[in-house]
Amino acid sequence: MLKNKKLVYSIARYLLIILFLLNIYIFFQNLIGARLPSNKKIQTFNIDKGQNIDTIAKNLQQQGLINNSLVFKIVVKLKGLDKKIQAGSCLLSPSMSISTIADNLTQATNDDWITIPEGLRKEEVAEILDWRYIDKADFNEKASEGYLFPDTYLIPRDYTNAQVVKMMEDNFRKKISTLKIPSDLTLEQVIILASIVEREAKHDSDRAIVAGILFKRWREGWPLEVDATIQYDFGFNDAEDTWWTKNLTQEILDFDSPYNTRMHTGLPPTPICNPGLSSLKAVISPKESPYWFYISDEEGNMHYGKTLDEHNQNIAKYLDSSVAY
Repeated sequence: MLKNKKLVYSIARYLLIILFLLNIYIFFQNLIGARLPSNKKIQTFNIDKGQNIDTIAKNLQQQGLINNSLVFKIVVKLKGLDKKIQAGSCLLSPSMSISTIADNLTQATNDDWITIPEGLRKEEVAEILDWRYIDKADFNEKASEGYLFPDTYLIPRDYTNAQVVKMMEDNFRKKISTLKIPSDLTLEQVIILASIVEREAKHDSDRAIVAGILFKRWREGWPLEVDATIQYDFGFNDAEDTWWTKNLTQEILDFDSPYNTRMHTGLPPTPICNPGLSSLKAVISPKESPYWFYISDEEGNMHYGKTLDEHNQNIAKYLDSSVAY
């Protein structure tokens, strides 16, 4: 009888051990298996150059692609993939196991995410793209000012200058197609005005007001008196190391050019930068106001004036007294 009890206890103990090990196995399989086997939705997962395995694992978990970042790092180590994961992007799904995701990350495309901010002239865009060892002169020759839409792009490293330009201009056409251009404006006029608004107004709340002031000046035959157009024409300032000269001397302001909107009425010949969607919308739907004048202080805050006297008071209050107006 005692032998039978010992045998039963032994069998029960072994069964418990087997059950415990089985539970561990199932638990681990759940961790390394697909997070959501039925969710076949594809996501683009990006790995930046120089990103370490800890950050990659954390990002995978945050994007809902894996159950556990620690388990991912263990699997990658066991598979010997920790040195083989590439920078770039790949398509992943929560229906993939950790092992499959790890394998896919070793085949990430050698593309780069590049962000082009609003308000840059094409030469500045070319400088951002210089990571590709592009021919900047060739890029600038192929690009049209105002049509390189500011956005974040996934650019294959083997793209030519022409392909990069086409990608940005196609994006511009896609964005502008969602807007209704007023019948009394051409697309080029909208882009020129939007490029000026982009350089003049730093905050979305000001853009439509500034656009309205520019329209009033333009249609009444007043000079626009926009220093950004003069900055654009002046080009790169070696002394200040910028494309947008801050110290506009009287000599620069007096230079006779179609871009000198202090001297000449009407719009400048071309856009002066590549505007974003907010500035394009502001030009298409400008805000009427009693103002005819505006200035921007060092923090980018706008100060408006109804009369020249009010404008001069704002200059004295918010700008250096040496500024010429």
